Formats: sequence, structure tokens, C-alpha cells
Amino acid sequence: LAALFHLKDEEGKTLINTSDPVTAAALAEWTKRRLDDHPAEVDLAWQAFKEQHPDAVAPVEAKIAALGEYASKYTGNYTADPALKLSGTSGSVSSLGVKSGANWLAGYDLSVTLSGPATFENGSTAWRGKTTDSPSNLPIKITGLGEVTVSQKVTDLPGKSYRFYGASDFPASRLQNMVSVNPSSLEANGTTKASVEAVKPQLSSSVGAKVYKAGETGKDTVRITAGVPGTTVPVSAVVFGPLQEVPSAVAAQAPKDTPVFDTVTKQVTLDSKGEASVEFTASKPFKAGAYVWQEATAAAGIMEAATSTYGRTAETSIVPNIEVATQVSNQAATVGQELSDAAEVKGLIKLDGVKYVLSGAAYGPVAPIDGKCTGVDWTNAPIAAQIEQRELTENSTL
Repeated sequence: LAALFHLKDEEGKTLINTSDPVTAAALAEWTKRRLDDHPAEVDLAWQAFKEQHPDAVAPVEAKIAALGEYASKYTGNYTADPALKLSGTSGSVSSLGVKSGANWLAGYDLSVTLSGPATFENGSTAWRGKTTDSPSNLPIKITGLGEVTVSQKVTDLPGKSYRFYGASDFPASRLQNMVSVNPSSLEANGTTKASVEAVKPQLSSSVGAKVYKAGETGKDTVRITAGVPGTTVPVSAVVFGPLQEVPSAVAAQAPKDTPVFDTVTKQVTLDSKGEASVEFTASKPFKAGAYVWQEATAAAGIMEAATSTYGRTAETSIVPNIEVATQVSNQAATVGQELSDAAEVKGLIKLDGVKYVLSGAAYGPVAPIDGKCTGVDWTNAPIAAQIEQRELTENSTL
């Protein structure tokens, strides 16, 4: 009932101060019908009104119906409970406004404030406006890690209490029961909070080639996914080597005292999907040995730092320094004698997916020069025997 006294008429006046006769008559009938302790006299007064003002009956009854509809909607307790949703570097504040019961109230002053690592889209942490007859939503931006709190306040809400002056208060006269309502200063407040979840980017990478020659420059390609769109972050690639052999297992970090051959760093900006691809080139040529790349991104905003693992085959290249030493079984053979050859292969570096192939042949016969082999032209020498190809994966003697 008290809320009815804070309704505004067409002139902007509260109902209790209205100069509109229809509104005044409806309000009088409304309050008397509910508060007067002599209902029979209320009936007589209403009947007299209808007889004296027949043309006003329909408008007054319509106004009474409107008051009743308003009262049925806005008799519940006030609630102002905002909702907060965060996702990456953005989020939204929803359910802004105030409800009375199940109905949203329009036209009241609304203030919303943010605390923690967040702002509204204009960079401010405060917003002011008016409530509407439906919940309002505001987008926000996340600026870092931590807890975000949103608070809203709705002011100058209609009062929920009244003072009734009945006949016992005025024993000398029962001409009018009275209702008074003080100017409302009611507020509805609500707060909610949520923690910003850090984004953990994913790194995948592969070397430009598994096998390089000495003097060539190694390459590596890194792909970043699941990052924060638009973030610029330094990405570094460390090249370990040269090693005598490739790592035997994958690990989070390189073993202590593993030699560092090179470090390359680039600034990378992630695209709208939070992804990027970047190619690294070593700043100096490779020497003989094995080389292992390991990449890392620094932390930026809500994006955590990330480091790839050490020792993956996809991130390992080798530079073999192959040596083949051979020895024939007899350097002074006779016609019809069977000969063999021994080959010692050194400098192979074992790496999954890399195979070494040994091949060869026995050439001759070629006529000697003055009974000697020195200076003989082997250019067009026939092949006396073809050595079958052998696949090797490590240093061998055959």
C-alpha cells in the first residue's frame, strides 16, 4: 500500500499530492476500502459519488484497477542481485536493476561499481543510469589476475510502510481516516564476485630438419595456441648443443650443465583466436653434434608463462661427422683368391627417424703403371663386386 503513495501522476506529483480529480478519487476509494473500519459508510460514500458524478465513474474505476495491478506486482521485498561472468580478457555484468517480488522496477537511479582487475568498456570502474522494466547488462574488460567484485545500488525506492490514523486516534471526529507516508529513502543493494582465471597457452614446435650438414644454420618453428587474443608477448627459443648424443628422455628442463649453443627471442602478437606461429633461425652455423630446441613464452596480463619440454624428437636435429675407414683383407692377392673388406663407421648420432645407409663396390681390374698402383686412372674402372647396402643406426664395424 505504501508504494502507491510514491507513484507519480502525469504532472510528476506523487499521488497523495495529485491535483487530478480522477486520481484523487481513485486513491480515496482505494485506501478507504482497505483501511476504513466502517465499510458500510464507505459503501454509502461510493454510491453517493457514483450518483453525483456518473461520468467520472468509469475513469475512476479504471484508475482503481490500475492501482490494483500495480499493487499486485510491486508488493514483494526489493532485491538487487547482480551476476558476473568472466571469460579471458572480457566479461559481463548482468541482472542489473531492482525487483519487487518477481517484477523489475523501472525509472530508479542505478549505480554500478567494479573493484579488482576490471573496468567497463570506457575504462571507468563506475557506471550510473536508470533501472528498466527488465534486467540490464554491461560488458566489462579484464585487466589482470585477481578477484573482481561488482556492486550495484538502487536508490529512492517506494516506501514499504505506512501510518494509519483511525477513529481511535481522533475520538472527536470520525470524518476521515488518514494514511501518511514519509518520503522514501529506501535502497536496494547487491554484490557478487568472481576470480579471473589465468590463461595457459599451449606450445607446439618442430625443427626445420632432422639432419643438417656442418656449417648449415638450424631452424625451428613454434606455434602458440589457446592464448589471449591480441596479446604481445616475448617468445624465446634456446638451442642446447652440440651434444654427443640426443637426450634419452623428455624432461621439463634440460639437465644441469647442458651447454647452450644459442638463444633467440622475438616479440609475437597473438591473433583474434589467441594463436601465432613464429620461425626461429640460429644466429650461427651448426657444428658436428646433436642440438635440442626448447621454447618459452613470458607471462603477459592474464596469460601465464609457458615452456615446452626438453628432449622431444620433434625438437632435435643432428649434424653427423661421419668417418669411414676401410681395410682390404689382402693387398697382394693372387688370381682366384677370395678377398674381403672391413669398414669401420664412426661419427653417427642415433636419432629416431634417421637412418644411415652404407654402400660401396670393389673396382677393377685396372692395369698397373710400371707394376704399381700409384697414378692409376680409376675413372672408367669396371665394378668387380657390388657391396650390398646396409642400414646403420649407430657406429658400426662391418
